[in-house]
Amino acid sequence: SLLRVFQAGQMPSFSTGPTDCTAALSLQLQTLQRTMGFGVEECNPGYLSATIYAFERETLFGFPINDTSWVETNYVRNADIASGLTPGIYAMEMTLSDDCKNNSTGIVYFLVEDKIAPVMKCTDVLNVSLTTASGGVFDQVAYARVDAIDIDNGSFDNCLLGQLKVRRSVSDLASCADFFIGNGYDGNGDGQIDETDWYDENNNGLFDPETEYRWVFKEGTWYTPWRDFVEFSCCDVDQEIVLELGGWDQARHPLTGAPQPNLNYCWQATIIEDSSV
Repeated sequence: SLLRVFQAGQMPSFSTGPTDCTAALSLQLQTLQRTMGFGVEECNPGYLSATIYAFERETLFGFPINDTSWVETNYVRNADIASGLTPGIYAMEMTLSDDCKNNSTGIVYFLVEDKIAPVMKCTDVLNVSLTTASGGVFDQVAYARVDAIDIDNGSFDNCLLGQLKVRRSVSDLASCADFFIGNGYDGNGDGQIDETDWYDENNNGLFDPETEYRWVFKEGTWYTPWRDFVEFSCCDVDQEIVLELGGWDQARHPLTGAPQPNLNYCWQATIIEDSSV
């Protein structure tokens, strides 16, 4: 046999490109040997022909019901480049001929995954001014809120953008601790803010890693958990606050279907003002 195919468990993976949700791969023999993991064992290889099949799983209400079959893809071939491969599981059937008049056919399997993080774009200017309530239980309470969409300036993903979240720096946590604890950011309820804490979005006292995020301490500064919005109070007045806009795409693993989102973020600094009368 001219082709020596790799063993199961060594399936190579190729990423989609940054401009769209498809991958491209070289069909040159030497490149395929390196990227796909097979070898040529006899004489001098000559012509290589390749057919690519996609594994398509039949579903019912979003759930797979059988393993169905391999379907020949209509990929675009330009010289020795195959393009237009969307995320999924693929088989490449190769037929190789050599100078000794030998012909051999082998099959290699590979994955196409979305490994490209979203492009995040923050608005250039953001002014945040506190407002103060008058009367009632919130009398003289200074407050402001900024939603993630308020600072988004056209973020996008090569495949499909999932969620946008925002978090903010806290320059003086000691001064602002009462505000954050009183507003639910002390997830474990121990009366202090640290890296084990989160905002209890589900109000059940349990941290959910799929929907909730923890406080982060990086580069000497505290950052609130990722949420749909950030909050400010009088302890932030005249402080420069860094807002980070995070974006997650909807990438999934081709084999398991498990979410494996790519994350990117942009940031902007703003000074909190108190213009209330």
